[in-house]
Amino acid sequence: MIPHGHLGQTGDFDTAGPTDQGALFDFGFGTLAANASKSFYLYYGAAQSRSAALSALSAVGAQVYSLAQPSTADGPTQGTPNTFMFGFRDTPLTGHPNTLALTEGQPFSGVVASFSDSSPSAQPSDYTVAIDWSDGNSTSGTVTATGGGNFNVTGAEVYAEDGNYAAKVTIQSVRGDKATVTSTAAVADAPLLGQGLSIAAAKGVPFADFPIASFTDADLNGVPSDYRATIDWGDTVSSTATGIPVPEPGDNGTPTASIIAGPNGSFLVAGSHLYSQEGVYPVTVTIADNSGGFVQTTSFAMVAVVAPSVTVTTPNSGSSAGGQAVRVSGMSFNGATAVSFGVTPATSFMVNVDGSITATAPAHATGVVDITVTTGGGTSATSAADQFTYLTTPAPAVSGIGPTSGPMAGGIAVTITGSNFTGATAVSFGGAPASSFTVNSTTQITATAPPRPAGTLDITVTTPSGTSVVNTADQFTYAGAAPTVSSISPNTDSTAGGMLITLFTAQVRWILLLSMPLAHPYSRLPISLPTRSMA
Repeated sequence: MIPHGHLGQTGDFDTAGPTDQGALFDFGFGTLAANASKSFYLYYGAAQSRSAALSALSAVGAQVYSLAQPSTADGPTQGTPNTFMFGFRDTPLTGHPNTLALTEGQPFSGVVASFSDSSPSAQPSDYTVAIDWSDGNSTSGTVTATGGGNFNVTGAEVYAEDGNYAAKVTIQSVRGDKATVTSTAAVADAPLLGQGLSIAAAKGVPFADFPIASFTDADLNGVPSDYRATIDWGDTVSSTATGIPVPEPGDNGTPTASIIAGPNGSFLVAGSHLYSQEGVYPVTVTIADNSGGFVQTTSFAMVAVVAPSVTVTTPNSGSSAGGQAVRVSGMSFNGATAVSFGVTPATSFMVNVDGSITATAPAHATGVVDITVTTGGGTSATSAADQFTYLTTPAPAVSGIGPTSGPMAGGIAVTITGSNFTGATAVSFGGAPASSFTVNSTTQITATAPPRPAGTLDITVTTPSGTSVVNTADQFTYAGAAPTVSSISPNTDSTAGGMLITLFTAQVRWILLLSMPLAHPYSRLPISLPTRSMA
């Protein structure tokens, strides 16, 4: 302390004499570092005498002080209190902040702050430390000595999110001294590490939920919904993957990509796709987290042409005479160059869609053969699913029907004549099954026509030997709806007849008729119109 009027003097001051009007206190702390603090104690009071004031200052441990008394000659004896005092005591603790460089989700354990204590007997066990990490968590700290009255405070924490945090460290000694220091924790976004995974695919064959990339996040708290991935399949098609799979336009309601969690912060990006052409395609996956971190992976899809496969034949039997239309179902039929019944080529065939072919069975000896399909990718492997049985009994044949027409509502009985009807399993009216049918003999079937729209179609009969080949003799015509008369004008006439009558129907606006002469007056006659005239 520097007493007023005695700027060259330092230390305790209480004898300046009558000219002393106070004291100027310069504690000499110097410049504090950012976020650092300095604690000290100030005492102010009065006592009955100088000796009493000095005793009080000693009791509180004042390190420097200033006293003041009345300036009159008898001042020291004039009543009580007559001595005023001002004291200062420095706390022995001085805190020093630290700057922490951390990563979200990664455990931290290290020096959070440091401090010094001028007490000569200070030991680490003299202190308790509380750390407020400013993320809702508070922990205790550990004190270790570094020598010369200096100490480190260590702590442990895991920040869940990136950002800058003020870590407040409070140090308390057993001697009652206290210091608070605030360190800065700069928490960075956890990095993503990714790797592309190779893909083996077949041309025209879709694959689903296939792993195409993997990645890890140093933030061990990550969940799939924290990430989003964009997949460039290399064929002008892209997909988006999220933790919650969402159908995208063109994927028929099925999610095309998703992110799946694995152990220890690892994840997979899985996708569904179909390559229409063979080749090698670069697949690029860009993965980003919610904090803006991202990683990009590249791998390759090897797309090969695969051999076709046959899964079913309909029907699976027919006459050894051949001529039966057989639908072959399976995969990878595009570009088919041959269809064979055993080793005999089909009489003809047509690729309907990639997984369907209609082939005409060639003549063949009785027995079981495999139907195979050949493309640029090879020939389908044989299996029980592709087998076709040639039978001795020839396929049925339709040579006539009666009647040859009926209403769209169906329900009429149609007699079908022909050959080889024994064991018939189906009768169809243009592909629609008959409402019912009865095999009367090997040459006759009675079938009930099902409802069908107006038009002409073929009636076919199916037996284990095959289905009848369509021809003009099996054609049946569904007639248009019968007209309905809504009004007639006039609705009376003389028995002589000869009056022009106008009919109004739902199908035709009007029809003109000439009335006929009648022998009996007052007769009421119905008027009917032929159905076929209105078709």
